[in-house]
Amino acid sequence: APVTLGELIRLALPSNAEFIGTDEQRARIVKWAVVATALPSVFDFEADDVVLLPADEDVPPLISHLAQAGTAAVITIGHVPDDALVAARSAGLPVVILPIGTTVRTVHQAVLTLITNRQMQTAQKAAQVRGQLEQLVAEGAGLESIVWAMADQTRKGVIVQDIRLLPIATWSHPTLGAVWNDIVHSLTDPDRLPKGWTD
Repeated sequence: APVTLGELIRLALPSNAEFIGTDEQRARIVKWAVVATALPSVFDFEADDVVLLPADEDVPPLISHLAQAGTAAVITIGHVPDDALVAARSAGLPVVILPIGTTVRTVHQAVLTLITNRQMQTAQKAAQVRGQLEQLVAEGAGLESIVWAMADQTRKGVIVQDIRLLPIATWSHPTLGAVWNDIVHSLTDPDRLPKGWTD
């Protein structure tokens, strides 16, 4: 199955990647990943590519070229100037900002692995999450820390309930802020849960 931009962000990029775009843009199909190291013409990229920009690349001049080429998204490292973000929004081009210290080579490899071998990349991501959780348990971290790590790695909200369905630890991902209280409430009401969830 084709890889969407949302899946790419969740499975191939660092958990603290910042997505600047819309939910609709997360559904874009990503066919390939290209590293840009110089000012491109519109013919340098194919439609549905993601373009990785090194940290020292001048982003604003590239936006219109990439948008015209039908690029799925731009992935860059570190601070992105406000004028570049305004241009990207205007052009309908989503931007993913990775933390300083991230290497383009590592990200490029992870993205291409996901595109060409989803099963391998998913297994690598699962092993990474499992390793982090095992380390937290070994260090004696509390349940809240473990729940936070799960939410951070999966970019989803996490709720741990006791046998009476009362939440004992929760963590909301920022994307769920507006509906999180409703989600928690619905999961504590046995009448609103699917059959078998209350066993």
